[in-house]
Amino acid sequence: MVIRLAISHSSGKKTTFTTEALVTTIGSNPFCEALIEDPLVAARQCTLTRHLDGRVFLEARAPGLRMDGQSVPEGQAVLLHQGSTLSFGASEAVVEFEAVSRKGSSTYVIQLSVGEFGGMPWTEHHVFSEPSRVREVLEAFSSAPLERRQHAFWSDATLGVWVVQLGHVIEFVNLSEYFSTTINEQPLTLPEIRASESIDADELLEEGVELPLRLDWPRLETRLPKLMEPLLQPTETLRFVGPVEDEWLACTKGAPYGSSPSDDDEVAREGAVRGAMRRAFDRLRR
Repeated sequence: MVIRLAISHSSGKKTTFTTEALVTTIGSNPFCEALIEDPLVAARQCTLTRHLDGRVFLEARAPGLRMDGQSVPEGQAVLLHQGSTLSFGASEAVVEFEAVSRKGSSTYVIQLSVGEFGGMPWTEHHVFSEPSRVREVLEAFSSAPLERRQHAFWSDATLGVWVVQLGHVIEFVNLSEYFSTTINEQPLTLPEIRASESIDADELLEEGVELPLRLDWPRLETRLPKLMEPLLQPTETLRFVGPVEDEWLACTKGAPYGSSPSDDDEVAREGAVRGAMRRAFDRLRR
């Protein structure tokens, strides 16, 4: 769905703002997606949130917002309708919705990566639409030889699943808390190991300690959102719309359905941009 705002600014200037984003900020701050040129409008006046079922909600972020002449209290969200008029300061915007025929696919993007460590980053991406395939990838990783699975214990490792619903990235599920190992007969999750002042995983690995990795799939399965139809198919490549702040994920756009190799030298041949990925490692989610 496309949201269109026909904006009448206090100066008499008229502009049109169009977006397909799930969340749009409206205000007088230049960093807002929909800029209102009016000194009486708050820097962040309100937000529009588009749900995947087609509904759009208006939430007031500051006093002074009206919808169709009715005041919308700060912090309250109301359902928007076709042709609704939003008023703020001496300006107003008429809201229009337009259905579009294209619909993105839904899928899971598994990220297994680590930043610059010893001069060589490591990354894998896996694109699958079935939870069972996600489980296969993660269980294979947890039972892989030590030289591969040891990456999970590094402090700058990122293990996660990006959830793409109908072509929109809606969530990042951190996998670290669903992986555990046993140290000194004590079961510990990866976050517990990283937070411990008495356990040095790097030192244990250097000493040749095996550190088996276990996946709590039953708990993770309940955490993964169910994907909405249509699902990304094996013959398709990953697509999503809107700005994506995480550069690692942005570089996977166009990646084929399936798994990438873990060898960093092969990343460029999988549709990802190796140089951009390398720059992104300093900003990966932890």
